[in-house]
Parts: sequence; structure tokens; C-alpha cells
Amino acid sequence: MGLVPSWAKDLKLGVKTINARAETVVTKPSFRNAFKKRRSLVPASGYFEWKGVSPNKQPYFIHDPAGDLLMFAGLWEGWRPPQDEEWMHTFTIITGEPSKFSVTSTIVSPSFSRPACGRYGWTACPRMPAQRWRGLLKPASSIAPCRRPWAPRRTKGRSWSVP
Repeated sequence: MGLVPSWAKDLKLGVKTINARAETVVTKPSFRNAFKKRRSLVPASGYFEWKGVSPNKQPYFIHDPAGDLLMFAGLWEGWRPPQDEEWMHTFTIITGEPSKFSVTSTIVSPSFSRPACGRYGWTACPRMPAQRWRGLLKPASSIAPCRRPWAPRRTKGRSWSVP
């Protein structure tokens, strides 16, 4: 599930909004308001990219060599189902062009948060013009994550488990 805008009638839109493209995040109706007002940092120990053709696709785990968390630029929204009083918070990760660490040239990489207005620049400077932010949403060249082949274990059905 990805970001569900407050105006959505149901959760179905969240299936299409797991990632937000840096090139269009300012203009897409699904992300426009969250981009202006609700930026977030999404911590992750790493992420996966796949190389090859099914059924022999090889997953690669991309992570920080020191084991530190990666911080992705993200957006969040509050959404409330029509018949429910409970608010649900949803989010998306902003993705951009493939980084030099990608295993294929077609994978879009998460946009790492880089300081622009101090340590918490991505979340702390809401008045910065949107065009300037979009220019910052690129894979950080100062972050050199490791990538390694991953040997996942199959569980029942088609799901993957992490060893």
C-alpha cells in the first residue's frame, strides 16, 4: 500500500502510489499537496533490486556498508474511510533515475535525503520553492551503498522470507 490522498474514496489508489517519481511529484494530483505540506524521512536498512528474467531473477540487497539506516525522501497523508472514524496514515517513497549503484539501468532508485536546510532539510523547509526541491531529489553521490546477491528462502506460496 502506498500513499492514499485525503480526497480518495477508497484505498485502491494506494496500490498505484507506492512510489512517487521525483520528476512528477510536484504536479501529480495524488502527491501535490503532500509534497507541499507533508514531507517525511523513511528509514530503511536497505532495499531490493532484481536483475534477470523470470523465473531466474536474482534479487540484490542494496544497503549501507556500515549497517547504518538509509533515509529515503518520502511523503505522507492522512486518510479516513467514509464509514470509519479512525484516520489512517499512508506514505510513499520518492524515486528517481537509477543510481550508479543500481544493478540494472532500468530500476528507479529511492531518493536519499540530503541536507539542504540543515540536518533535517527535507522536512524542515516547507517554504522552499518546489522546483528547488525537485532538483535535490536525486540519488546522493556521497552515499555509496553495498549491493550483494540475496538468496531468499521460499515460503508457502509465492512469498519470500528473509534469512
